[in-house]
Amino acid sequence: MQYLAMQTAVPIHLDEKDEWQETTIGKKYSHTYAYGKVDTFGLVEAAKTWKNVKPQTWFWSPWIHVKQAIPQGERGLAVSFEVTAAMLQKANLGRLEHVQVTMNTEHTRRGDLGVDLISPNNVVSHLSAPRRYDDKPAGYEDWTFMSVVHWYVPGMPWITKPLLKMIPLGASLASATGPSWSRTPSSTSTPVASPTGT
Repeated sequence: MQYLAMQTAVPIHLDEKDEWQETTIGKKYSHTYAYGKVDTFGLVEAAKTWKNVKPQTWFWSPWIHVKQAIPQGERGLAVSFEVTAAMLQKANLGRLEHVQVTMNTEHTRRGDLGVDLISPNNVVSHLSAPRRYDDKPAGYEDWTFMSVVHWYVPGMPWITKPLLKMIPLGASLASATGPSWSRTPSSTSTPVASPTGT
């Protein structure tokens, strides 16, 4: 059902150019509208000739402990992790469906912390955006984010980029350290072996 909904979705409000990005498979994605509105007729028609995808499989990265201060501003702290062809084959991973990132980050105001997941093709998933009213004096503790922006992306080096962004509240960004994180891609399997997906 996820495949049918994604593949037949119709992008809306395309005049909002800053809202949309093109993914690796040529689909448009928006963090507000996702892949677009559900096309019920198109979905039903596509279902008539749909062939099931292969069984789901998973790849778990090791925990990555950064232990560095996160600079304030747009530059942030970039951390990369390479997924090799051998890793994907061992996990029997074929095509990516979704990615989960579990992270731990210390911070004096959680709402000031933004986290982006950037694919090798520079497709960006905003896992966490700065939140004006989130005043909790903490960061993220074993917090798991999930993204479907990278659907079908092949396995290559990936970057998880936590960003501290100033927001117009005069908030103090006094202290931010981390993160430690782990990535769990989901995908469909290949005939022999495949991040989490089909």
